[in-house]
Amino acid sequence: MSKVFAETEELAACPNCSSSRLKLWCKGHDRLHNLSTQTFNYSKCQDCGLIFMSLRPVENEAHKFYPENYGPYHAGDTVPDEVSSRNGVMGNLAQKSLGRVLRSVNYRTDKLFEDTTSDVLEKYYQPKAQGLRLLDFGCGSAAFLNWAAAHGWVGTGIDFSKATVRSVAAAGHEAFLMSPEVWDQIDDESFDFVRLSHVLEHLYKPAEVLKSLHTKMKTGATIHIAVPNPLSFTSRIFRSYWLGLDCPRHVILYSPDLLRKLLTDLGFSNIDISYEVVTKDFARSLGYFMYNRGLIQHSSVNGMMHMELLRELLQLPAKCAAAFDSSDRYNAFARK
Repeated sequence: MSKVFAETEELAACPNCSSSRLKLWCKGHDRLHNLSTQTFNYSKCQDCGLIFMSLRPVENEAHKFYPENYGPYHAGDTVPDEVSSRNGVMGNLAQKSLGRVLRSVNYRTDKLFEDTTSDVLEKYYQPKAQGLRLLDFGCGSAAFLNWAAAHGWVGTGIDFSKATVRSVAAAGHEAFLMSPEVWDQIDDESFDFVRLSHVLEHLYKPAEVLKSLHTKMKTGATIHIAVPNPLSFTSRIFRSYWLGLDCPRHVILYSPDLLRKLLTDLGFSNIDISYEVVTKDFARSLGYFMYNRGLIQHSSVNGMMHMELLRELLQLPAKCAAAFDSSDRYNAFARK
């Protein structure tokens, strides 16, 4: 299979504050799909702190890094043998004993470090009445819209993929292909809820998209944005191996404070940020690190998150990270 090559551009100024005081944060390449041998640069603005891809594919070439099987949060459902079966009988006995100890510790710390993500999501996603309209921007598939419809929402999907738009429409939902014209196809102040689940970091002009979405929301409507956290403990440990970097698909990485300021500047209010307790991003970042050193196969990276002992081992650090606003993912909710 031939490698992808994309035309690139280099940004001399921060896309958030226009400062030219930039410092190289890391160099990255496509670790997820290995589609290209190209290296891309991420810089950190020394004035506002934004982390963004400063040497990047031009926007109209970005599609080259989204193959048909793109779906990093759904891949790797099985654990490859080379990851899960490395130890003999004694190793398995030791693992079982350690696993019991870790499960006991994790059970006791659940009361100290409660994971409230599910409660927060349920609070915001429970429709206050039947027939309210929800927009899933960058929907990727009909899966979430099907769930939303079953819970009383009337769903609309917008996506960058023609195939996705066709499948969403075939599932019975209103669907639009993302383009400059899409904003003229949707009525202003028509949505009660807008969802961007791990979409904002892919956008070349996120502020413009959020501004347009604000116009399409009713007064009092809610927007939910889920994004990777560039200030997480995992990103600081692994840097270019960090799963949340997802080079070159992730273009701009907003810290919680910067996203809060962006939303405020665009006219949103009542901003609520919550941090997820998540172990799988650290596990797969470790997988990238190990693969780079020839310790595992590339096909085993996703399987790292299914290793029960590793998951138990990472549970307490993940709870601490969420408690100190340093987890790998966070959710921002705001109202118009």
